[in-house]
Amino acid sequence: MALPIDRLNERFEGEFEFKRKVFKVPYTLPGDLVQFQLRFRGPKHERFKVLHIEAAESYPPEVALADPFCAYHGRCGGCRAQHLAYDFQLKTKCNPVREKMRAQTGVEPELLPAPAIGGYRNRMDFVVNGSDCGLRPVGDFANFVDIENCGIQRDGANAALALCRRLLALPECAGAAHQRDDHSGALKYITIRQGAGSGAIILTVHAAARELPAYIVFRDGLQSELAKVREDSESPLFEYSLIESSTEAVEAEVSNPPGGRTLLGRDALREELGGLQFDVPYDAFFQPNPPAFDRLLEAGRPWIRAELEGAPVGDAASDGAGESVLIDLYSGAGVLSAVIADWFPGAFQRIRGYESTASAVERAPANFRSAGVTEPAIDFQAVDLLAPPADFLKDPARLIVLDPPRAGLSPAVREALLRQRPAPAMLYISCNPYSQLRDLEELADAYEAKHAVLADCFPHTPHLEQAVWLVRKD
Repeated sequence: MALPIDRLNERFEGEFEFKRKVFKVPYTLPGDLVQFQLRFRGPKHERFKVLHIEAAESYPPEVALADPFCAYHGRCGGCRAQHLAYDFQLKTKCNPVREKMRAQTGVEPELLPAPAIGGYRNRMDFVVNGSDCGLRPVGDFANFVDIENCGIQRDGANAALALCRRLLALPECAGAAHQRDDHSGALKYITIRQGAGSGAIILTVHAAARELPAYIVFRDGLQSELAKVREDSESPLFEYSLIESSTEAVEAEVSNPPGGRTLLGRDALREELGGLQFDVPYDAFFQPNPPAFDRLLEAGRPWIRAELEGAPVGDAASDGAGESVLIDLYSGAGVLSAVIADWFPGAFQRIRGYESTASAVERAPANFRSAGVTEPAIDFQAVDLLAPPADFLKDPARLIVLDPPRAGLSPAVREALLRQRPAPAMLYISCNPYSQLRDLEELADAYEAKHAVLADCFPHTPHLEQAVWLVRKD
């Protein structure tokens, strides 16, 4: 059976309807003819399989096309929209969010394009199989596409990938990498992180196979090659570290410490955000595209300034000790609150952070130190934000900044914000504007949206970041 694609959705998937059900096909456009097959596995379950796609002779005038810059586009699942002009990409994925925001809150977000549409990503995780290193196809976790050069990761990272591939292809390294057909070998993943001036290759191995001779030859050869270029400031691999980690989470910490075992170089990645430098452990999250995220943060700076200038510190904006307080909710390792504290020296006497992951809380003081932020006092706590203490937001604050995971605020946190209303204003940053819209609706009795920006931190993908400025209702 074959049917034409009717429309393109915000995830850059072509859609058509069959028997009152919508089917979605990546890398298709309106007018393309999709030959498909439905295999029923039960009265209510079916398997949709695309057999063939025939491209249309022409496309609607509003669909602006571009030539993909990556040889793997259409096979690798890392990018969805390189075949579309960037301005058209931006409107396609942003317009549905803007319309929902306008209808729900009366606020239309400003659009912030990405500062670069290629070579922007600071981390990629490659699957290893024999001498191949690759990325997953769309919706297929059983296979991968062999990648020689990734168009969205930074130049130094591609040089690191080329070095790993060259060594894995050597006869003496045969058997070093994991073989997915018989589960032999040691090396399962290669993670490449390219920060601000430094980088790292993280090797993830089976602990039991770490002493395989072929793997040792590969690992030692990689370490030797990286050591050679550490004196050459012109090399893209200058100041690259080598880290070895393990797939076995139960392994003793002495042999698999947090972040992995440092074989060469520094034990943390140097990154920049908001004009500050942070030392990021290799197993820790950091924004994948800091320059684009910086634009989002900068858009929120005047909102905070206006609030601080117009709302003097008093009982309604300070805790019981009379201190001006910034609450960092879903704080991670405190990066956002460190940036805000640096922007507005003296505006806050204390930062209270709440985060579910204890290891991130432990890193917060070091993050403040590496960024050079010595004031205000900080108090970060590990709290289960799915079920926090009932009174954890009972003390008032001058400002709340929150950046939850893709699922958005937990019901318990939403309830605490509604009940306590601890701050006169909140800066809510989200990597999922749709879960954020749900939260804004739930919080509407207590907080009103005043400003918003949508930033494209992930060109060629459906993902967006949105920052919303919320003001407490009297």
